Amino acid sequence: MLARVRAARVASRWALQRAVVRNQWRDLLDFSDPARLATAAAEEGAVWLLEDLCEVRMLVGPERAWLCAAAQNGHLRATQWLYCRVPDPAGPIPVVDYAAESGNLDLVVWLYAACRERCTGRAMDMAAANGHIHVLRWLRIYDPRGAVCSDRAFLLAAGNGHLAVLDWLNRHFPRRLSPAVFDFAAADRHLHILLYLRKYGIAGDVAKAMAKFALVGNTAVVQWLHDAYRHPIGPELVQIAVQSGDIAAVRWILANQDGCVPQPEPVNKLPPGRVSPPASAIGRTNSVLSRSNSVLSRTNSVLSRTNSIVFNTSVVGTSVVGASVVGSSVVGSTAVASAVGSTVAESVVSTSSRFSTRTASRVKVPASAVYTATVLQRLDMVKLLYKHGAKITAQDAEAAAHGGTLQVVAWMASKAPEAFGQQALEAAATAGNLDVVEFLVVNLRHVRWNLIHAARCAPKKMRARMTWVLTKSAIRRGSRTNMIGRVA
Repeated sequence: MLARVRAARVASRWALQRAVVRNQWRDLLDFSDPARLATAAAEEGAVWLLEDLCEVRMLVGPERAWLCAAAQNGHLRATQWLYCRVPDPAGPIPVVDYAAESGNLDLVVWLYAACRERCTGRAMDMAAANGHIHVLRWLRIYDPRGAVCSDRAFLLAAGNGHLAVLDWLNRHFPRRLSPAVFDFAAADRHLHILLYLRKYGIAGDVAKAMAKFALVGNTAVVQWLHDAYRHPIGPELVQIAVQSGDIAAVRWILANQDGCVPQPEPVNKLPPGRVSPPASAIGRTNSVLSRSNSVLSRTNSVLSRTNSIVFNTSVVGTSVVGASVVGSSVVGSTAVASAVGSTVAESVVSTSSRFSTRTASRVKVPASAVYTATVLQRLDMVKLLYKHGAKITAQDAEAAAHGGTLQVVAWMASKAPEAFGQQALEAAATAGNLDVVEFLVVNLRHVRWNLIHAARCAPKKMRARMTWVLTKSAIRRGSRTNMIGRVA
C-alpha cells in the first residue's frame, strides 16, 4: 500500500513535490489506511500531507507516534506542527531524545526552549551511537543533570567506529572503558578504535578479534594483534583464514604459528608466597660461579708456565717425567674446574627455566581446513596445507569428487590414492561430473568399483550418459597404464 510513498521518500522526493504543485498527489497515494500513511508522511516531513489527512480525511487527530517519527528523522517543521496539535506530547521517552538521535541540533534547541523538554540518558546513548558529537557537547553544557552517559554509549560509539565521540566520552566520563568496548570495536573490524584502546591498555577477546580480521584476509592487523597482545595463533585461526579464501593470509598464519602461551606456575619447593628464587640463593650461585672462573684462570696460567718449562729444558729423564706428571695433574684440575663451572651454569639455566612463565607451542593444521579448501576447489590452498603436514582423508576426497574440478581430484589422488573409494565415485556421479568419474575408474586400479550402483546415483537426465561413461572407462581400465604417478 505504501510502496509508492516509500519509493518517493527514498529515491525521488522532488517528484512528489512536483505532483503536489500540479495537484496530482491524490492519484499517487493510497488512502485505504490513513494512519499508516500519516506515519510515513511524518517520517518524510510532509506537513502538507499531514494537514490533508487531519482535516480532509477526518482522522481523529495527530498521534504521538507521528511526532516521535518526525523528531527521529530530524524534521523541524513537521515536529513543530505536530507538537502543537498532539493532545499529550509527553511520554515515557521524551521527544528530545528522538531529536538527539537524529542529530538535528536546531530541533533539540527548539524543544528545550519552546517546549521545556529535558533529555534522559537515552539521548546521550543514541547521539553517541550515531556520531553526533555536537549534540553531546550541547547537552553536556546546557543540561548536565539530564545528560548522563551510560556504558551503552561507549559500546555503541566503539561498535559504529566513532573515534571522536569515544575520545570525548572518555575525557568527560573517565574510567568507563572496558573489555566489552574492545569486543564491540573488533566485531565490526574498527582498527582505529583498537589502536586507541591499546594506548589505555584495554583488551578484550583477542582471539575473536584476530578471527574477524582473518576472515577478510587482513593479515597486517592479525600480525599487530599477535605482536601487541602476545596472543597465540591457534588452529581455529587457520580454519578461518581458509574460509576467507585468501592464500596470502593462510600462508602467513602457517609461517607464523609459533606464539607465546601462558603456562601454569611450576611446582617448586620454595616457601609459600614466593614466585621467584630468593635473593640469597642467587647470590650464593653467583659467588660459586665467580670462584670457579678464578680457579680456571689460575689453572690455565700454571699450565702455560709448565709447558714453557718443558719445551725450554734440555734435561731428559726425570725432569721430563716430572713435567709430564705436573701437566697431567694440571689437566685434571682443569677438567674438574670446567666440570664445576658447567655444573653451576646448568643449575642456573635450569633454575631460570623452572621459573619462566611462557613457552612456545606449535600449532597444528586442523583437518577441517583441508576439507574447506577442497569444497572451495582451491588447489593452491590444498597444496599449502598438505605441505605443512595436513592429511587428505576420505571426506576430503569425496568433497573434491563432488566439486568436479579434475585438477584437484588428480593431485589429491596422486598424494593419497587410498582416500578415494566408492563414496568418492558416487559423489562424482551424483553431481554429474563425467570427467571425474572417468578419471577415477581408469586410474585408481586398487579399488573394486561398483559401477552399477554409481550409475544409479546419477541424476535421471544423465543416467544413460553416465552408464555409457562408466562402461567406456571400465574397458579402458584394462589396457591403459596408471597415470597417477605422472600427475603434477
